[in-house]
Amino acid sequence: MRTEKVLRKSKVIPFLTSLQIDRQANFNSLIAKAKLLKLDGFERIQWDKEVWEITGGRLLQQSGRNSLSVTMNFSYPPKLDGERIGGDWEQLVKALFLLRLHSKHQNLSNQRGFVAVAAYIAYFINQRNSSIYNITREDLDRACDEISKDYSESSAYNFHKLAAEFAGHLDANGLCKNFLNYKYSKQKRPESANAVGTKRLDDPDTLITKEKVLAPVVFQVLGQLYQNVPKDHKYRFYILLLTFFACTGRRFSELSLLPYQEIQADKDGVAYLEYFPRKSSKGNTFTPIRKLYLPSQTLDILKDVISEIHDLTGKCRDSALEMHRSQTVDLRFLINCPKKLYKEDLIKLGINPNILNSDSRLSKDGLIFSDHDKLTIVGKKPSRPICYTTYEGLKKYCEYNFNPRNLSSFHIDQFGKKYFLHDLMFLRYYTMSSGKSEAYWLPVECTHSMLTTFLRYIGPVDIFCSKK
Repeated sequence: MRTEKVLRKSKVIPFLTSLQIDRQANFNSLIAKAKLLKLDGFERIQWDKEVWEITGGRLLQQSGRNSLSVTMNFSYPPKLDGERIGGDWEQLVKALFLLRLHSKHQNLSNQRGFVAVAAYIAYFINQRNSSIYNITREDLDRACDEISKDYSESSAYNFHKLAAEFAGHLDANGLCKNFLNYKYSKQKRPESANAVGTKRLDDPDTLITKEKVLAPVVFQVLGQLYQNVPKDHKYRFYILLLTFFACTGRRFSELSLLPYQEIQADKDGVAYLEYFPRKSSKGNTFTPIRKLYLPSQTLDILKDVISEIHDLTGKCRDSALEMHRSQTVDLRFLINCPKKLYKEDLIKLGINPNILNSDSRLSKDGLIFSDHDKLTIVGKKPSRPICYTTYEGLKKYCEYNFNPRNLSSFHIDQFGKKYFLHDLMFLRYYTMSSGKSEAYWLPVECTHSMLTTFLRYIGPVDIFCSKK
């Protein structure tokens, strides 16, 4: 007769099905994998924060900008109240953001769009008190419908594609019980996105093109500016840049990153400049250098413009060479500077003396000191100690806006030659205080934002030409 105890199966109902357990394990694994990534520029982020500040890598490579950092906000779009996403949804969005950046290196606008789309989906899932596990195609449709209402046709089209990508990530990683295989049923390529190549060759509309030639009055205004703005005017550089655009007809990114050169001629005597095509993003690979043939009618103007640009950018180019050699900002102006730098010393150096104020960034970094023995100009003891900084403090100040990316090559041609900042034709000193002063120790590329700022404040041509 058996005397051992019989083990009975527990008669309890599990709170999670085996499928749910698998999906939760997949979710946890996805988050853990994302946290293991060590991406360039993500050293300062804290996973649990709503806002991430990114200081390097692909997301800072924005055309026409010299950004030192960018932010990613994990919150609902303003039209959905702008609150923080929170919970498992925020964890998922952060993980997918990192993993897709690691695998495909999308740009900043694409990543922000992906986060916005995920936030729309999360918003409607949360409205019916459901979870990632229970997401359905109807939820995705509701989010896409709302996106269509809130955004323009072209933006909504891009977001609809991102919604399909988001659903694809859920399917591929086994995060929900339903296989979505999603594409928005109302997704339609907008007419504004159609090119000639997307139409039938026998379509009569292929013969219709939009007028892209500038109006004659625009050339008249440019001519007035070029002829009447004095050569020592602080905005003369931008007049030359606009004149260059008008004479060559190329896009901004190609001309702003044009190599430093003179006009050349081919074997047939046709004048040309060398340039790098910039329409398609080729990543950090070589870009074949090509010839940009110049209209003969504008050749004399271009020769004068290029000669003047070389003169205007001479000092800036010399600083860029020094920056490339020293791998930091051009600090040669600090040679033989005194150990203690007071306001009057900073004024002589052309630096804003307000950096010695108690609320300045330099003060917050602990690099402003008080001199209790220093007397005023008239030889009296001041009521408050006079402040000063040191060589190290001023060096730190000069490096505040320094972007290490400017030390890397901007181009690599088909022959393996690298083109650095000092190899570019159009250079500027970094501007501070809303463009009122130049950081003559920090040369940078000419950006689109510089040109748009200039155009915003240009005002009437006759008044502008009379100003210095």
